[in-house]
Parts: sequence; C-alpha cells; structure tokens
Amino acid sequence: MTQLLWELEEVTLAGRAKPRLDRISCTLESGYTAVVGSSGAGKTSLLNLLVEFERPHSGSLKSHLVDDQHLPFFWVPQNAGLWGHLNALEHLLAVSQDEAQNIEILKDFGLGEQCYARPGSMSAGQRGRLSVARAVASQANVLVMDEPFANVDLAGSHRYWQVIRERTAGKSLI
Repeated sequence: MTQLLWELEEVTLAGRAKPRLDRISCTLESGYTAVVGSSGAGKTSLLNLLVEFERPHSGSLKSHLVDDQHLPFFWVPQNAGLWGHLNALEHLLAVSQDEAQNIEILKDFGLGEQCYARPGSMSAGQRGRLSVARAVASQANVLVMDEPFANVDLAGSHRYWQVIRERTAGKSLI
C-alpha cells in the first residue's frame, strides 16, 4: 500500500535568468522514486524543496511525513554533508547508538577499514558511501539522496544500491 509523502502544486522556484522550477505539480508516494533529467534541469532544486532547505517562491508544497518513532526523512546531499571532526563510526553513532550494527553498515559500504578515518582523509567515493551509510543507520522512513554514488564506479554503485535495498526494506527512497 502506497502512502502519499509530498504534494507539489504549481511550485515555482526562482532563479537568476529563469526559474529553477517553473509551475511543477506532482505527488510523491512511498516506494522508490528516481528524479532524472539533464544537468541544470532542477533535480537538486526539487530535492532541496522536499527537505526544506528552500521554500517555493509560489505554489504550495505539502509534506505528509509524520512518524513519532523514527525520523521522517534523512537527507544525503550531493556534497555528502559530513562533519570533518568526526570519524566514520562517529558519523553513524550520531544517528544510531547501536555500535555493532553501525560497524556492519560501514562494512556493507566497503568502509570497514575506515571506521576511525575522518572525511578529510577519504576519497570522494568513500565520503559519498559514508553519507549513505549514515542515512541508512538513521532508520528514517524516507531517504532523500542527491547523486549519492556520483564518485563510485558503476560496479560498486550497483552493489551499494543492493545494500540500500536490503537495509531499508519497507522504507522509501527518493
């Protein structure tokens, strides 16, 4: 059974020369949703609206995310959004206190040997995987991810998407 997550009605997000989003109307339901389009099409702008980093200049955006037990959503931004002063394990412990499970999640994302590494010493691909691992550890009902594996090879990204599907069964991915 699908659940309505967000409703957008005639949403416009202004830009410099032209709107970044222009009168967008759609609904997003639970399950897996991919936002695709060419560079500059407004994919990141749309995701920024969903996670309330930005507000529409006109139109309406309604969220239907409510949960008293878990975070309603967890955001994985394009730049990974990591904290330089925390190591990989500490990033996961910030959202879940289950250390043993967090170590397993790091291993699933190929970061077992980087448990105590800080983001500054990691490759771009490792930072992206750490950001996703933190989102998975949060147990949020919805994961909103903006190109999380842009810096990971194709074979690796397929493996990590499989980890996400297994660890987030019953959750929604956008």
